[in-house]
Amino acid sequence: MTLHDFYVAVGGDYATAAASMGSDERILALLRAFPYAQDYAVLLHAMREGRWQDARNSAVSIAHAANTMVCPGLQRAGNALAEALSRTEPEGDVLALQESLAREYRKVIAAINGVTN
Repeated sequence: MTLHDFYVAVGGDYATAAASMGSDERILALLRAFPYAQDYAVLLHAMREGRWQDARNSAVSIAHAANTMVCPGLQRAGNALAEALSRTEPEGDVLALQESLAREYRKVIAAINGVTN
């Protein structure tokens, strides 16, 4: 899969990513580093333990990385979960928001694994 195909798969825009990051090499470096970040693992662990502030911080970090990579679905999901976790007690259906983030995260990881250039 090309970078253009990657951005189609994740609902992003290659032209925006290229303009933002400057080169395919920089895009690829960022995409290849993303799966090694610990934010998603920390998020899952914190959610299981009810450590809402840690979970919120991880969701914010995921949304920020998604913004940098120009992956709007993952960014929206991260921001929505972070917002729900921004109170002392979570608001709304945080499990549904976590699952939405998980779906977007898996989609981005699968697309990253498919990039060949």
